[in-house]
Amino acid sequence: MKSAFLNGPLEEVVFVNQPPGFISKGNDDKKCSIMYMNSLYHNGGVLFICLCVDDLLITGSSSKGIKVLKSSLNDEFEMTELGILSFFLSLEFQYTEKGLFVHQRKYMLQILIKFNMLNCNTSETLAKMNLKMDHCENEATVDATLFRQIVRSLWYICHSRPKISFSVGMISKFMSNPRHSHMIAAKRILRYLRETLDFGIVFPHQDEKISSHLVVFSDSHWCGDVLDRKNTMWYVFMIVGASISSKKKKVVALSTCEVEYIAACHTACQALWISSLLLELDIESEDVIELLIDSKSTIDLTKNHVSHGRSKHIKTKYHVLRHQVAEGRIKLVHYKIEAQLANIMTKSLKMERSRELRKKIGIQNLKD
Repeated sequence: MKSAFLNGPLEEVVFVNQPPGFISKGNDDKKCSIMYMNSLYHNGGVLFICLCVDDLLITGSSSKGIKVLKSSLNDEFEMTELGILSFFLSLEFQYTEKGLFVHQRKYMLQILIKFNMLNCNTSETLAKMNLKMDHCENEATVDATLFRQIVRSLWYICHSRPKISFSVGMISKFMSNPRHSHMIAAKRILRYLRETLDFGIVFPHQDEKISSHLVVFSDSHWCGDVLDRKNTMWYVFMIVGASISSKKKKVVALSTCEVEYIAACHTACQALWISSLLLELDIESEDVIELLIDSKSTIDLTKNHVSHGRSKHIKTKYHVLRHQVAEGRIKLVHYKIEAQLANIMTKSLKMERSRELRKKIGIQNLKD
């Protein structure tokens, strides 16, 4: 769409203020962008419109319906046809024999050039094994503006490279007062991205009707943060062989059982929302959602409705997990810790283990 705004003449002067709290010193000229998604129905098929300012993405189950919709939009607005989806909001899309390959190679190259890391020594791991960082107050300070720019750029890459989320989250805690060790850790992530420049997420082809079996992995790291001793927990959602969502939360818990229980509750709530979203998108979804965790004590706790020393202090809101298990919407399945995919999100791993889990969550090399 060549113009994202109304084309009609205005007879009055219109003043628009930025939302309270949005304005920051030196950023008065920044603009807001709005992502809008809507669905339409055409002769039994479903069409989806994803709009971000003047970037318009149209998809759906009916090719004829898409053509009719584009024709209708052309009648009302001045549009530019860009063909089959290949680039959208810094995300690149390639159609391969394996399926749809989503990556950010162009954006990562821009970042590497911007921070003078294009010709750096590459790294096959994101961080040292069991690395834990503190404020490092005895070390020299570094350019805080440069550090923040690196971190913010890395966060956007997490959309197609969820594996780096743990490392990026670890260094982002020191944006206010970064030190030498923090900058070294940030540059190591850039070195890893240089090594894995051709990697991205593959969404495999489905020859038959889409099987929207939703598989969820939940994991936690008890007292994983050395600064506040909060527990780090992540969940990973897999559908048709590719990861579609990952998220980190931090809570305080007294035991590994408690933090796994809380993590499973947060994961279950997100799983129910994704299940309802699939239904809204007219994608058939199985009624029972499998939640894979590596804690047998957590599974036992959901089945034991008697409050005792291990659970009486857990907030009531987290016991919604018991209700969903009893209703049959969520099925807790014990999964060996060696096969737990969410492990890649909660701690730094050895190179071999990291490669194994990276492949399992759908991140592959386009050239393979």
